[in-house]
Amino acid sequence: GGSAYGAGASAQFFDRQVEVDARYLRVDATYDPFIIATPTVGGIANILYHYPDFSYYPNLSPSHNIKEYPHNRQGLRAKLRWSFTPTGKFGFEYSNLTQVRSSLQDVRFGANSLLPGTPNTDVLGYSPGFIEPFFGAYSPFTFAAAGGNRLAVPLEDRKGNVETLLFTAGHRWLFDEENSEQGVTVRGGVGRVHLSRDSNLSALLPGSPGIAGENQNFVDLTFTGWQLGVDYDVTEEFTAKASYTNIGIYGHYDPAGLNNAYAVATGVARFNNTDLRFNYPELGFNWQIQENVSWSCLGRFYSLSDRVPSHVFTNLAVPGLNIDSGPATIHPLSWRGTQFSTQFLVKF
Repeated sequence: GGSAYGAGASAQFFDRQVEVDARYLRVDATYDPFIIATPTVGGIANILYHYPDFSYYPNLSPSHNIKEYPHNRQGLRAKLRWSFTPTGKFGFEYSNLTQVRSSLQDVRFGANSLLPGTPNTDVLGYSPGFIEPFFGAYSPFTFAAAGGNRLAVPLEDRKGNVETLLFTAGHRWLFDEENSEQGVTVRGGVGRVHLSRDSNLSALLPGSPGIAGENQNFVDLTFTGWQLGVDYDVTEEFTAKASYTNIGIYGHYDPAGLNNAYAVATGVARFNNTDLRFNYPELGFNWQIQENVSWSCLGRFYSLSDRVPSHVFTNLAVPGLNIDSGPATIHPLSWRGTQFSTQFLVKF
């Protein structure tokens, strides 16, 4: 029963050298729910996210363009393009999107709150159709009792926010502007995505439940990255490519409460439980062998490191497999590997 809409305007200035575009969108949490499910095995879902905006939903497939109209988001998107020379461009993109509806559960019944034995366990969730791909449900510790229902009254209710910044630039120098398109191109970009939701539950609910609840409710996750690349036309048919990419993913995000025990043990609800650093140089080429025949190759060397301290432990549990392993010390991940891809293309 939800709806989605967008409105915007664009303009060009200085003989179309500068282009500006601004749009507002609003997509309800119940607009066009995901309807194509993928199977689970033994309670283990097919976890598939769309980084870094998390517009995808695990174990379900979307039936509309979620990049253009992400579920449960409203706010502004703006773009600027500046062609400062015929072969040089600068770009800027900004978006600030907030949840239309918070992740507060609208179905809340404590055990025995309706009748003795009804329900026979706590029921905490959402009415059918609610889709929120990133900001998790509130911790059960968020709620206070009223009228025999221990989940009746929420102590806090805050909306999450996704802010995106992206800068791109590139310039191409031609070796002989009058006689050839052969040249060298330098390109680069830097970006940041910040996903946040505040929480004050540890102050509203003193003690271990408040700390554990704030650990789940609080979100402060950041994606940063930059890339620098060069394309060099060795000949008009053969272009060599090289670039370097550096990515960081860090902050706090624990909707399942895997770090609740650590938060209670330390008395701190705000800490980094994610800190991944990822970089890769790449080398490749494009070769236009003939008009309808081309060959391209690309090689990358990946390097990934996990900087979360080993003392930040988790309590792992997989209910579908009846597994509760108890405290598990984090062992920081360090991984390196190569990737090589090639394509030979013939057009008929």
